[in-house]
Formats: sequence, C-alpha cells, structure tokens
Amino acid sequence: MRWVLPVYNREIRLADAVKVCPHSLERWLADYRKYGESGLKPKSTKPGSHPDETPIRIKERIKELRREKEECALKIKWDLEDEGIKIHKNTVHKIIKAEGLIRKYRTRES
Repeated sequence: MRWVLPVYNREIRLADAVKVCPHSLERWLADYRKYGESGLKPKSTKPGSHPDETPIRIKERIKELRREKEECALKIKWDLEDEGIKIHKNTVHKIIKAEGLIRKYRTRES
C-alpha cells in the first residue's frame, strides 16, 4: 500500500514502482479496458499452427528409408536428395529421434 499513494499523486511512475516494463503495463491496461478482469488472465503463447513443418509425406519417406536401410540421417538425406527432396540432415535426425528409430548403443556398466 506504501507505493500506491506516490503513484496516485504522480510523484513516481507506476513502471518504476513495480519494476515492470512500461510497454507491458500499457498492454495490460489496454487489455483490462477492453476485456475487463478476464483480459488480465495469462494467455498461451503457443503458435496456432506450424507453417514450416515438414510435410507428412516426407516424414513417412524418412521413416520408411530408416526401416529399410538402417542408415544414418546424413545418408538418408542423400537418398532424399536423389529423389529431389531437399532437407537438412538435422531435420532428418529429429524425425528419426521423434519416431524412436534411434539405435540403442551399448553402455559400460560399472
């Protein structure tokens, strides 16, 4: 309550009193004026779609090549390039890993 009076009397700025970016305060105030208390509830920052996501057709082809030849991501990338599909080896690796098609190497037991 101590910081309310100086802000109310305009002795200090609200952004200085609460240590928040002025832009955030402006955005919160605009949301509050437009939507009321519901405008202050946390909103998801998750994107609604993934426009650059690898097409399903290519993902299926990567899984198919992995099962057939059991090659590494780089060699699968080369096979796809021969078929006219341009994709980075890291993307191939991520798809293989997400599908659980990664080799399990032996580890030393202590």
